Amino acid sequence: FGPLGAAPSIDVELPLSRSESSTAVLEPDAAPFAIPGGMLILVVPSSYGYFAGSMLAAIDSDGSVRWIRCFSDAADGVYAAPTETNPSSAYVLFAKDAPDHSELPTFRIDRLSLADGAVTGTVADMAAAQGVHLDPAVTWRPVAQSATSLLFGPASAAGTTPDLVRFDVATGVATDVPYPPSTGANRYFGFDDDGDVVLLAENNTTSFNSIFLDGEWVTDDAAVAAAGAQAVRVDFALDPSDSALHGYDATGKVLWSQPAIVSTNGEGFRAATSNGVTLVRGCTSYDFETGAGCKGAGLWGVDPLTGNVTWHLDGRRQVSAVADGFALVTEPIAEDGTGGAWIMIDVTTGEPVDESQRWVDPSTFDSQCCGGGESVYVKAEGGIVFAANGDHVAVWYPKAASIPTVTVTLP
Repeated sequence: FGPLGAAPSIDVELPLSRSESSTAVLEPDAAPFAIPGGMLILVVPSSYGYFAGSMLAAIDSDGSVRWIRCFSDAADGVYAAPTETNPSSAYVLFAKDAPDHSELPTFRIDRLSLADGAVTGTVADMAAAQGVHLDPAVTWRPVAQSATSLLFGPASAAGTTPDLVRFDVATGVATDVPYPPSTGANRYFGFDDDGDVVLLAENNTTSFNSIFLDGEWVTDDAAVAAAGAQAVRVDFALDPSDSALHGYDATGKVLWSQPAIVSTNGEGFRAATSNGVTLVRGCTSYDFETGAGCKGAGLWGVDPLTGNVTWHLDGRRQVSAVADGFALVTEPIAEDGTGGAWIMIDVTTGEPVDESQRWVDPSTFDSQCCGGGESVYVKAEGGIVFAANGDHVAVWYPKAASIPTVTVTLP
């Protein structure tokens, strides 16, 4: 990810959808993925007009369609190893609801050839061939993923707690991971920066209280903090009594506080770290008492190890992609909503890259959160930037590899 071409190299037009439960024609949700020589685009119905069915298209980097596959089941995700490992397969997660919705959905993951889209097996069969069995009495689903691995666990917190199964999407190797001896009400898992399986302290955080090392679960806080390869997590406490920026270690212990930067107390981007600098969106103060809200809105560059501020940009701004030492951010947005052109900045300095990295249309790299984030978001992967926005996905190549825009219309 770095300086981009002036316009998208590929513009993928998505098919609209309509379900039996709704007469409205709706924009679909799309999920793009980089693969060797091109990209995958997963298209599923909008959650506002859901029906079982999905489409997966492989598009070459010149805009030619490699293949398209349509499925009668709902595809819930696609997993592929990083492009630098030159994967030949991708894995597609399908979920199938019971006809009367009285039971949990059943899940399966098919392996598809990236060359022609043919189904070449399932994860369950691949694991069984290695002596690792996904118990058919248990409803399995992915409970965590890293760049190269999936972790399978039971879909329900009730009932038995069989071993977890780790599956490497790059090599196809499956291994058993014993279920933690005591999880209480918590069943959220993840991977640390070294790829070790961890039991998260709570959902949607990177703090954890157990780590699986050398065939056993380590639970002592000091040992977890010492063993867990985890960058300092920089985030706001999201507590009205303490909305300052903090740095946390692997176990969630506060390492430092930066009271000069407080939360916007809103939705959307908060912080992301790249090249040793954390980009933070926040305020200098927040007025709860009068309802005035965020004062001194801006972006900050922060040292994640100390909380020291390295640079600051004034103004209410949006942030989309942050990776490889660069970020797409907006210029200040006025109270009436005007302004907000997109620029690329150097995360290390906060400075704009150059004049070519400016796009006037505020929708160019728009990102929404919550329900809107299913169809309007930006993703940087493998040097490519995907900007999904309703009925199309704009694919931006690096400046040196950019080509005149090719429009691809999916049926």
